[in-house]
Amino acid sequence: MESNTYDAKIVGKEFCEASGFPKLETLRFSSKHLVEWAEIVNGAFPSLRYLEFHNCENMRFVNEDLRNISTLQELKLQVHGDLARQLLGEENYKIKQIPKWGLNEYGKQRVCKVEVDESNPESIDFKNLEIRSLFLDAKYNHSDCDRGLSVAFMQDICKLQFLVVLRIFGVVQSIPDEVGNLVNLKFLGLAVCVNLDKLPRTLGNLQKLQTLGLKYWGRLRELPVDVLKLQQLRHLQLGDINDLGVRVPKGIGTLVNLQTCEGVCAGYGIANELGTLTQLRRFGANCVSEGHSSELAAAIMNMQNLLSLTLEAEGVLIDGEYRGVLPQLENFSPPHLVQELTLCGALIEIPSWVISMQKLTSLNLYKSYLSQDDASILQYLPKIKYLYLWEAYNAKIIGEEFCEAGGFPELETLRFSSEHLVEWGEIVNGAFPSLRYLEFHNCENMRFVTEDLRNLSMLQEVNFRAVHEDLARQLRGEEKYKIKGMPKVMINGSYISW
Repeated sequence: MESNTYDAKIVGKEFCEASGFPKLETLRFSSKHLVEWAEIVNGAFPSLRYLEFHNCENMRFVNEDLRNISTLQELKLQVHGDLARQLLGEENYKIKQIPKWGLNEYGKQRVCKVEVDESNPESIDFKNLEIRSLFLDAKYNHSDCDRGLSVAFMQDICKLQFLVVLRIFGVVQSIPDEVGNLVNLKFLGLAVCVNLDKLPRTLGNLQKLQTLGLKYWGRLRELPVDVLKLQQLRHLQLGDINDLGVRVPKGIGTLVNLQTCEGVCAGYGIANELGTLTQLRRFGANCVSEGHSSELAAAIMNMQNLLSLTLEAEGVLIDGEYRGVLPQLENFSPPHLVQELTLCGALIEIPSWVISMQKLTSLNLYKSYLSQDDASILQYLPKIKYLYLWEAYNAKIIGEEFCEAGGFPELETLRFSSEHLVEWGEIVNGAFPSLRYLEFHNCENMRFVTEDLRNLSMLQEVNFRAVHEDLARQLRGEEKYKIKGMPKVMINGSYISW
């Protein structure tokens, strides 16, 4: 089956119900409209063996339900670069079990996917492998991160001179200087290197490198000055590394081809330079403070192509926990194309510039400590589809003030995480008219929920994830009527059957 006449932006479960397309073996999509392959119901496509997305250059999201198609043997994707990078990196779990897959330009290359045990990694012989893409998942012990892939093993990997893509997920003892010999690399992703505090200067030899992704590096504090030699670099992703951010060398502004720059420390005189990175689509800064807030605000306003913005406050150790206050960024006007915003740190109030963001579709607030009045302002954001409040809302009760009739007109996903929340109270008719997914995550003091949940006619799934056991017991028993009829309900890790 081929489809190039499908104008929908989202392919959802309505496209194929359980046992739908019973004999279909090949499905090919070609659509400039397609943005997301969403939920796939269990039992859909029971015979599908080949799935292709061709010339779907606007496709940015794919659901992990792909793993439910047990017969799938081959997947080919020609999609938006953001999705390609995610599937090569942190979302590789969505496709890694598929026997054969190709992804944008990487699909034409010989791919090797390897899982190793760190206790005996040398059991793999790389000498005769003429591979261009290597995805290495190394099993490791969280309680013993001093071990890992040996220096000798890493040096063997660095002999794979044809490598274009190298992604390693696991603890390594060292990144050897020989990594500079991989002169054909375009993508380098290293995750869970928790013990490493530096990168080799030979990294500057990788003149073809376009993506450098580092995640879960607990001790890394700065990048070597040699990264400034990587003039082809388009994506610098420094995710979940430490509370202090990563210092980038002075001169970072010369990497004018950067489209992604995330996880960098905004201090040490760097803020002024960031304004020259006008091609950025995604930008994230840590250690944001009043001391450089004016320079940082001016730099961000120069990034007129920006689609995603993350700002994390400089942390101060209080009672054993890092806490920070985000500066208000007075006279700040965010680039008009921004669709995704993440703010980490306490907010005195919701900044007026947030409410002015008419194209904002995704908002994540972390440890904002908002009052009920402050949080209620968010319902007037006209395009918001995704809202995650992680310890961002101090109220014990969510009441009708949080969302009036017609509030959050396009919100589809709402996620709460709060140790303060005790009750979801009244929901007025007409509130959340588009809400499809509702989650309470780590709301361990939450004991009460209103029967008004049933008034949310579009709601497809509610996930009570780690709520108080009293509430869990009530919803499984005498208060089951409050959630009855909802297509999917999960309570503390278990789905409710009707």
